[in-house]
Amino acid sequence: MKKILLKSKKIIETLNNLEQKRVILKSISDNKNFAKITRWNNEILLTKYNLGNTKITKRCLISNRKNVFSSNYRISRIVFLNLARQEFIPGLIKSS
Repeated sequence: MKKILLKSKKIIETLNNLEQKRVILKSISDNKNFAKITRWNNEILLTKYNLGNTKITKRCLISNRKNVFSSNYRISRIVFLNLARQEFIPGLIKSS
């Protein structure tokens, strides 16, 4: 389980770095103050950083399940229900 979590964290970090590089290159290629050659070279470099159809999966922090119940909590539905039953989530009460 730890291998999958570490692998997904590594993928997310690399994709974030690639996205930052793409934003920088895109802003340089759109800037009219630079010379045309500089802008063209940045557009060529921009094609290297194409992310493609990469899909990032959000995982539960506790059980490492694939399906996350809420992006605010980043835990799965089963873990959320167990924590709610044990009253670890303040302000959450069972409706009657």
